[in-house]
Amino acid sequence: MFRDYINSLKLTVTEEMYKRHDEEYAGPKSTYSSRANMDSEYLEDNIIENIDEAVRFTGPQKFLADVSYRNMKIDFKEIATQWYHVKHPTSRYLDAFQKQKLTHFLFFRSNRPRNNQMEYKKTGDYYAVIPVGFELQFEYLGCYDVMQVLNNIETEPGRNGKVRIETLQEKYGAV
Repeated sequence: MFRDYINSLKLTVTEEMYKRHDEEYAGPKSTYSSRANMDSEYLEDNIIENIDEAVRFTGPQKFLADVSYRNMKIDFKEIATQWYHVKHPTSRYLDAFQKQKLTHFLFFRSNRPRNNQMEYKKTGDYYAVIPVGFELQFEYLGCYDVMQVLNNIETEPGRNGKVRIETLQEKYGAV
């Protein structure tokens, strides 16, 4: 579906893209935990702009899925390690799946600056805001239906759990 496109994409962050994220973080997306977390949307923005049939969700739906593509409602998840850490109770995802408001998770990595790299440690967030002129590259890790992901959650005391991406790839392939 998006594998070849994502794996071959090289996207240079422009001043316009950077300013748009600043403005969105100051306004309608002020609920994000940090400005840097918005930068994972550069891939979503690009897919919506360049892939036929890919459409951004708006309104309350946008809190469950990012992109509608054909019959899928996809939540894009950027991960930095081998784990996807579930941020909400699984009941939220199951309910959205049952109501057909969320059907898939698409996992990817990027070469974005991380605060575990020495030059970004001082900012305080794990992700650093991507600077203008930075060339992003992406790695497609797979697109899995909600139940495939939920059925592979490893629980952790006091947390919502986590899913090992390699487990999904081993069981279902990098589809």
